[in-house]
Amino acid sequence: MDISSLHYFVELCKDLNMTKTADRLYTSQQTLSNHIQRVEEHYGIKLFDRRPTLRLTIAGREVLSFAERLLAEEKNLKSILSDVVNLDRGEIVIGASSPRSNAYLPQILPSFTKTYPNVQIILVDKTSDQLEKLVLKNELDFAFCVNAAINQRNFVAEAMLNDLIYFCVSDKLLYKHYGDRTESIKKKALPGAYMADFSELPFLTIMANNRLGQCIHACFQEAGYTPHSYMMATYT
Repeated sequence: MDISSLHYFVELCKDLNMTKTADRLYTSQQTLSNHIQRVEEHYGIKLFDRRPTLRLTIAGREVLSFAERLLAEEKNLKSILSDVVNLDRGEIVIGASSPRSNAYLPQILPSFTKTYPNVQIILVDKTSDQLEKLVLKNELDFAFCVNAAINQRNFVAEAMLNDLIYFCVSDKLLYKHYGDRTESIKKKALPGAYMADFSELPFLTIMANNRLGQCIHACFQEAGYTPHSYMMATYT
């Protein structure tokens, strides 16, 4: 059954007069009658009592309620599809780890939403390695990654910014291990910490299966020692 038959059925229900409805819709009574017959054949039930005057049956009232909802949804769908064609509506799937999305998205979203108010944003929270695989499988439109594989053939990687990795340590812990040398070690580390200077400390580090973790562990390798990892985690 064509949805247009439901449209003719709803219009006839407004007038309950074949002649009046046919004239209003600029169609013939036969055409209108054929549409009504299609609806009745589709549902296998009579929708109108035709004598003494045209009136809806109980089934007809149920079909009318359904048809009005369906036609309203179809009108709404046409509006949505029109927006999609005109790039006013849609969705964009972004990949980023929680720490990264917390840092970047608040800066991006206000201007993006102002320009594309009807575009839905879907955020996928995973590590850089996992996000790159999802980009390659076309499951993400783009992703914020650490040290993206710029030479990877099947996607475009662009350097957006340089992140600083901060080394946080308490004064109490420093003094416990280094005593009076604490202030000189802190001063030396201000332009950038060389990890060998802190080799006696216990560390909370990022796991090496994480892209950021690999960068951090490379700092220890450069310093020539393996840290005493008191605890390891996926994120900071």
